[in-house]
Amino acid sequence: MELSNNDRLLLNWRPLISFGLFKFGFPLTNDHQRYKLKKSERPRGSDDYQIFDSDEFDLFVSIEEGVVDYVSCRGECYFNDINLIGVGIDEALSLLRYRPDRKPDDVFDLDWGVQQVWDLDEIEAQVWELHGRLYSISVRGPCSDE
Repeated sequence: MELSNNDRLLLNWRPLISFGLFKFGFPLTNDHQRYKLKKSERPRGSDDYQIFDSDEFDLFVSIEEGVVDYVSCRGECYFNDINLIGVGIDEALSLLRYRPDRKPDDVFDLDWGVQQVWDLDEIEAQVWELHGRLYSISVRGPCSDE
């Protein structure tokens, strides 16, 4: 899907700060309806936890205690004007300022292929690789130590 400049801004990730219009630690606003969000019926363990999906942008947003907790996407995620989804995993890790030869934190052998996972704690991101390319990314704001 070819995105307009406005749509690219909706998918722009600023580590520890925001993903598009979603600011980590802040509530959803009317502006977020640009993502055409719908509340997911996925069961969660807590009433304080909600998930909203956007089929159009292939992402979901987790809301905890009324504020944006994290965003996960498989569609597009722009970082420094580069869409990370689909980029070779070595290049993606380099773009995120991690060593490309860094070993994954986890490996899953799934029906559709082996997926490797990297936890990038310094920028509160988790990237999933499939067939040598970044397949999805989950991002959040800074976590507080309570």
